[in-house]
Amino acid sequence: MSLDNLYGPMAEPASPPKDVEKQYNPISLQQLSETTAPLLRAYMESAEQGLKLPQVIHDTAVLLWLIPEDEHVLFAAEEVIDKATGVFWSIRARDDRLPVPDDKIRIGHPSLLTNGEDKRARIGGEIIYAADEGRWYINNASGRFGLREHQTRENLEAAAGLFTNFGIHLIVDFIPPRIKEKQ
Repeated sequence: MSLDNLYGPMAEPASPPKDVEKQYNPISLQQLSETTAPLLRAYMESAEQGLKLPQVIHDTAVLLWLIPEDEHVLFAAEEVIDKATGVFWSIRARDDRLPVPDDKIRIGHPSLLTNGEDKRARIGGEIIYAADEGRWYINNASGRFGLREHQTRENLEAAAGLFTNFGIHLIVDFIPPRIKEKQ
């Protein structure tokens, strides 16, 4: 099966990247690999094992993920940076629980890609921890790369399968597309 069929075609983001998303990458940016997967798994398991502190932190933070042209996964915390300097300020609180000050800006999915003008990807979304259930979910909640009209549940399930290949089991939470493709 082709990568286009598995994860969706390479496409421009549904809305243009912010200038800072062309200029800066998150400091937490990593590629899922044999090296990073066990560390990510341990990070996630820290909440599942009953310690309250990681449960609170994980329930608050948003992890972004993205599949670019080839079949690898990029992931990072959704970060907030200083607008003027690009210096890391904070991790964005899930569901916008804390407002972002006017002199700061959050950088989203396009910032996971190489700096520059080409900001195309196949699919992206979030990994979130549901503290009340003690479970991790993967969704396609990216307004730029996950909710475009060509995205399917099968694309998200295939993306979740890349994590499963590394022993990271996520519950798929597919959100029906709502963004029309640019003609």
